[in-house]
Amino acid sequence: MAAPWSSPMSSLVSTLKEKTEEIESYLKTQNIPAPSFEIDAPTTFPLPSQKIIAARAAILSATQALHNLVLGPTGVLMGIDANDLLCLQVIHRYNIASTFGPNEEPSFEDISAKCGLNVVDLRRVLRLAMTNQIFHEPRPGVIAHTAASRLLSENELVNGYVGATADALSKWGQSENTNQSGFSLGHNTHRGLYEELREHPERGDRWALAMSAMAVQIDFNFILSGFSWTSVSGIVVDVAGGRGNISIGLAQNLPNLSFIVQDFVDVIESAQVPTEIQGRVSFQTHNLFDPQPVHNAEVYYFRNVFHNWPDKKCVEILRNQVPGLKEGARLVIDDFMLHEPLTLGSAYEERRRRRMDINMLVYFGSRERTLGEWEGLLRTADPRFVLEGTTKAADQANTILVVTWEV
Repeated sequence: MAAPWSSPMSSLVSTLKEKTEEIESYLKTQNIPAPSFEIDAPTTFPLPSQKIIAARAAILSATQALHNLVLGPTGVLMGIDANDLLCLQVIHRYNIASTFGPNEEPSFEDISAKCGLNVVDLRRVLRLAMTNQIFHEPRPGVIAHTAASRLLSENELVNGYVGATADALSKWGQSENTNQSGFSLGHNTHRGLYEELREHPERGDRWALAMSAMAVQIDFNFILSGFSWTSVSGIVVDVAGGRGNISIGLAQNLPNLSFIVQDFVDVIESAQVPTEIQGRVSFQTHNLFDPQPVHNAEVYYFRNVFHNWPDKKCVEILRNQVPGLKEGARLVIDDFMLHEPLTLGSAYEERRRRRMDINMLVYFGSRERTLGEWEGLLRTADPRFVLEGTTKAADQANTILVVTWEV
């Protein structure tokens, strides 16, 4: 019989409410100004008694725990700074998370003997990491995994994320290829992420499943409204379209259009097209770094393609489309667009987008781009690429850029 569903989040919220009311009641009765972010706010938090000190500590502990629970283990590992980051670097460098299994509880001495880090510094590092729910100490001197530390031991992508990007920057500077990345350096390979996954099909399958899980969350209403699909007819080429999730969704909504999905053979061979649109969605083996083989199509569609590649490679991708383009053909680029500094009202959204930019650096040696950087990329590739307009999604960072080929 399954255990009843439970979550610590409500309990944490109750703690926050109770302790916050306790502190606010004290401040109000003592006529002490409330904490705020205003310029004339008190510079320190009042700690007049052990009771208030304890209440404050409970709030800080609960907010951090709630924060990390809502982020989830992957979010925790990718959102840590300064000394916390130093701890992650040490954990990665000494491969500490892999020295014991998910059900084991070794001592600090046991782990030290396996990983080679002296026990004094090991203890210091792990105990700071524990404050972010990475490992925990169920009994003094005994270590066990948490969800986050287990992820470090079992997920190669996350483990590579925390370990090697700084070394990659030092070695290569601004990347010109996807193998000049933290992922490649951390995994001791001369290949970029996609090439590495292709060499190891079982890992590639896991990646494809993860991408498919993300694909089901795609907002087709945004894609449909972000470009005037009714203004074109004939064929749409979905460049590097994977297993065709986007083209299938578009075909179900746009009965007057047909779609050619291009990608590597090992990607498209497992694609399945619903019966009602078979004949309007087809697949073609194609490497986007080869010249475009489909000529005179109305639209060449790119969904989250360019942000996976450094600038030099993006220019190459754009130039490879030129042999297939006719006058007035459109490139519909549906991709992440980075905002200009100080233009967002949400601190959370600012951080989320900046972290996405760093994710691209880590995995691909690439980056997210502002509108001005997109325009520069198009000009560098060919001045005949003219940005016609952009449409930004209301609830996400993606933007549709409509680019016209003007001879």
